[in-house]
Amino acid sequence: MSLALVLGNAIKGIVAMHGYIPSFVKEEYPIKSIKNLNVFISDGETDPIFPVQIGQENYNYLLEHSGSVKYITYPVGHEVSSTHKRDLAEWLYQACSNTYQVK
Repeated sequence: MSLALVLGNAIKGIVAMHGYIPSFVKEEYPIKSIKNLNVFISDGETDPIFPVQIGQENYNYLLEHSGSVKYITYPVGHEVSSTHKRDLAEWLYQACSNTYQVK
């Protein structure tokens, strides 16, 4: 997420699983536009490393800056469930289909 905020539209999208945006990035770095990026954020509801409120903060912040943000929480800790993998694959397919007109 931090890299996208610094590089902007030089990258194509964001997939953030169980992470956070450090406050110094938001406060000290020149933030570039990510209006054209698709963003997928996911968190575990019982994640002991990145509590779900951090994910909600990420979602709120990125929603202010991006045109397309999907945020999902899963009933897991700091892990990736099979449902999580399926949802991410579907999101990637949809994002790529919209960008590259997959037929």
